[in-house]
Amino acid sequence: MERKILHLLLTGVFLIVMAGTTGVLAQAPTPCDAGRAMEVVTRFLDLTEDQREDFISILQESHEAIKPLEEQRRVLRRELDNLLDSGEYDLADVGALTEEIHDLGHQIREIHQGMIDSLLTVMDDQQENRSRIVRRAAALQPVVNAYKALGILPPIVRPPAPPEQPEE
Repeated sequence: MERKILHLLLTGVFLIVMAGTTGVLAQAPTPCDAGRAMEVVTRFLDLTEDQREDFISILQESHEAIKPLEEQRRVLRRELDNLLDSGEYDLADVGALTEEIHDLGHQIREIHQGMIDSLLTVMDDQQENRSRIVRRAAALQPVVNAYKALGILPPIVRPPAPPEQPEE
């Protein structure tokens, strides 16, 4: 049970640190949260102190690059919402704003992928395999959640408990 909880915790933390959404990357984590998350990731991946410092540097650089793009995208979305709410708008204006929002999202995804690529270069093969497993699990999590919400996720089948040995 503890191992399952630890695995879920590691998956969540690693997602935030490694693959996180752009919204998470655009918001600076509190020092306490970031420190705990980095400690869990460091232990899970068995990072050296040098690797840990490189991770922190890469994450900070990515955060700084994504933050202004996210803010600009939020402003454009508000502008688009206001334009559409006005009821009187030119479709060309709507299209131009939508295209700008899309382009910013593309830039953010490129920075995010560059961050992941940079983080992977810091790791050895074993660490990289561990990170790949966690990212796969993270990619499947929305599917699992959807199956749970629909009630079609099969129950977890556990092997039967071993028979108790009679005391002699």
